[in-house]
Amino acid sequence: RRFCLPPCGKHVSGSLHKLVLTVFKGDRFALLKQSRISRNTEVWVTKEKINNSNKDDVVWLNLMTLSIPNFPSLFNQFSGISYFIYDKTLIMCCGA
Repeated sequence: RRFCLPPCGKHVSGSLHKLVLTVFKGDRFALLKQSRISRNTEVWVTKEKINNSNKDDVVWLNLMTLSIPNFPSLFNQFSGISYFIYDKTLIMCCGA
């Protein structure tokens, strides 16, 4: 039994999507997912705080989807990607 599967679907491959996990609101997860082909970027968050003691599967909610034509590719970032979410605003730092 798996406790916390990311909300990526069955056909997500590491070569087709960039995935970046972070902490959200101190006790939840946020997952940023960008498609290599379309550059569409989604941010998913866990519905409730992470608590393995109740043995329930983690529920993910789509917080936002960004479809910006010239959004930079996250695949070329070599020094890492950091981001955080304030309200419904995504703040991202990327280094080359």
